[in-house]
Order: sequence, then structure tokens, then C-alpha cells
Amino acid sequence: MIVGLALGWVDLQVMGIFLFVAIGFGTLLSVMGLVLEEMSFKVYSRAGQALKLFAAALLENLGFRQMMSVFRLIGIFQWLFGRKPKWGEMQRQAPWSPGAAGTVEIESEPIRIPGRV
Repeated sequence: MIVGLALGWVDLQVMGIFLFVAIGFGTLLSVMGLVLEEMSFKVYSRAGQALKLFAAALLENLGFRQMMSVFRLIGIFQWLFGRKPKWGEMQRQAPWSPGAAGTVEIESEPIRIPGRV
């Protein structure tokens, strides 16, 4: 769309209407999903929680979805051209992982239930 606008193939007004409709439908889907969840499950007991989710549903359509589309497009091109993913090495830092600083080893015996072997 941007290339078409730069080359004069797409009118600026048409591009604006297209973006408005695309973002509007994305927002509508997010908000309707939130409304359906609230009507079905009633998970959020306070109005503030639902308002925060409503704000997030509105804001996710103004940049986040577009950014995710760009990342997906980059991933598709990397897959097409055979580039291997580079995630790097992940080292766990959780306090419950074996060998982490501050962990305490607890020794216990199995629980015996009377009448059972």
C-alpha cells in the first residue's frame, strides 16, 4: 500500500479509508471478544479490570498488530530463504531450578498409607 501510494497508484484518501476500516474491524473483533468473554464467564469482578482490558483491546490495534505482521513477514522470508533461527542459549534463573543460588534441598521419606504395601 505504501509503495502504491509512493508511485501514485493509490489515492491518499483511499488509503486512509482502508486503514480506518482495517483498524476499525480489528478493534471491533477485540472488543466483541472481550464482551463475549465477560458475558459468558464473568471473570472480572471489578469494573476497573474490564476497563483496562477494553483499553488494551483498543490500543493493540494501533501499532501492535501491525508490528506483529511485520515480524511474521520477516519470519516467512527467513523460512523461504532457508535461514536457520537463532534463539541463543537459554539459562534458567528460577529459584526452584536445580543448582540455583538460594535453593534448599529437602529430604523426605515417602508417605506410608496403613494397609497398603
